[in-house]
Amino acid sequence: MNRINELTQKWKSEGLLLPIWSENNKLYVIDQRALPRETVVEEITDVRELAKAIKDMSIRGSGAIGISGVYGMMLAAMNSNGNKEAVIEAGKELKATRPTALNLMKTVDRMTDFVLSCPDDIFYEKFM
Repeated sequence: MNRINELTQKWKSEGLLLPIWSENNKLYVIDQRALPRETVVEEITDVRELAKAIKDMSIRGSGAIGISGVYGMMLAAMNSNGNKEAVIEAGKELKATRPTALNLMKTVDRMTDFVLSCPDDIFYEKFM
């Protein structure tokens, strides 16, 4: 997670407009339904909120949806208290939002594989 936050800060300092980013253990997404009239930023604190944003089309485009899968799994891990099964279930919830979104399927599956490969005693530490 530290590496993700470092990259986010770097990109923001370069003036890049990110569709989704992480700060202070929360996610922020630009509601793409409001563009180009206005820039609305939604704060996301759990996977259910992220799943709703994906379903409601706040997050659009294969790249943004795929990145949302990674961030969603990261958010699930942060909220899991080390419970790997909770993170795996969160991945299933995310995948159910857009069953045809290949980038979402791929990123969630890769993160799920990572979760399953981590020994239980260091899962939370390694994921973060």
